[in-house]
Amino acid sequence: MLFRVAIKYIRGDVVMSYNYIVRLKNDKLLAIYYAKGSILCKKYINNQWSGEQILIEDAREQFSVTLNEQGNVYLICQNIIGNMLLCTDTSGEFQSKVILENTKKEVYNVLMTPLISENGFCLVYNVLNAENGNSLIFQKLDEKGGWSTAEKIDDFSNMHSSYEIQPISREHVIIFYRAKKEENTIYYRELTMRNKGGINTVCSSNFRIVDTSFLITQSEMHTIYIVKSLFSTQLYYRKNDEGKFKAPILLMESQNLSNCIVYFVNCELHVTCLSNNGLFTSISKDNGRTFSKVSKNEFKISSNCTKATYISFEQQDESKFYARQIYVNKDRPYDVQLIPNIYKEFYPVHKKDVEVPFEMSNFDLPKIKLDKVENADFSTFAQSEDLISGKVEILKNKLDMYNSQIIEKDKQIIELTRILKLKNEEIMQLRSECIKVNENHIEHGAEIGDVNSEE
Repeated sequence: MLFRVAIKYIRGDVVMSYNYIVRLKNDKLLAIYYAKGSILCKKYINNQWSGEQILIEDAREQFSVTLNEQGNVYLICQNIIGNMLLCTDTSGEFQSKVILENTKKEVYNVLMTPLISENGFCLVYNVLNAENGNSLIFQKLDEKGGWSTAEKIDDFSNMHSSYEIQPISREHVIIFYRAKKEENTIYYRELTMRNKGGINTVCSSNFRIVDTSFLITQSEMHTIYIVKSLFSTQLYYRKNDEGKFKAPILLMESQNLSNCIVYFVNCELHVTCLSNNGLFTSISKDNGRTFSKVSKNEFKISSNCTKATYISFEQQDESKFYARQIYVNKDRPYDVQLIPNIYKEFYPVHKKDVEVPFEMSNFDLPKIKLDKVENADFSTFAQSEDLISGKVEILKNKLDMYNSQIIEKDKQIIELTRILKLKNEEIMQLRSECIKVNENHIEHGAEIGDVNSEE
């Protein structure tokens, strides 16, 4: 019997697209996305995208896609009444099983992400905490095949706002999230099948961080984030190299920056974001130490771009292509933007592909029993920053932000001064013309009076 649990899922106040571009074994390409109230799929076959296949009908927008060690796909989603489904396939037809049932009338968004390896199976998901709001939860299968006690990772703000899980290996992931206690700071934690690491600060600001993109490689963490200040938006880059965070670098500033991504192409680190005037890119040829001047992209792309999560079964390589997020057309989430123009090998070339069923395996999960959330005593990973250096980095970040805002305000003051000067000159000119008109009127009136007196 399915274990019934009363869960209030969190409401997402930020619209986020759940799109996946998945590179399977043998360079097979798959697009999984939400549209028309269903989770849909397309396969790249014979050098073009196939027709749409409905995977799950009557689904909610949020879902996760994961590959196991054999390259099989696992999809966990939520239906319209709030139940969680595990979707697998062995014969070409998707089969779904309810693994968590919502017993409340209200339906809140929940996102479950699995960790799958030959040594175990874990779930990371969110629940409503009566005391602190939303909590991020970690739960795993024990040696006997039952679910362990649910353990709280942290209280957080919103799963749709800078919440992301990136794998380092099959048993090791990094979770990025915006903590409840300070919403203008993005944190991360390392998580394995056995332990959860301590909390670390990725970036912090006095203003709202409105967008982020993270790129975890084998030895480095590349982070970009957009800050919305009083008068403009700024795009920052920050690197963690050998466990130490470098000072943030201001790359771009404009009135409306959005949808930033970071990725490697041919050993070059690319930082790209959207603005009102198009797509802009800055490139580093020395692995994030320095960046080129921002330039507008010359390739023709959709005016309606959005992000998609990129997953690859094969190990990615910075010397070729390495990404966690890419751009797709929002109206056609399988239509990859920009990347195929700058990395020609992105789309596989197959002469005569034969369409085969999805290679997915049955995974019969036991019922989930959500016990009281407790914090276990875990040995944590080494902190990337000690307390003193962490505070210094935060102060440097704030100082850079203040300097940036001062520069922007100075520019605006200069512009306002110029405009006031022009307006004053216009007023003086109008005043001079009014005086002349008035003098002419008086003089003309006097002449008419003289003529009348003579008559």
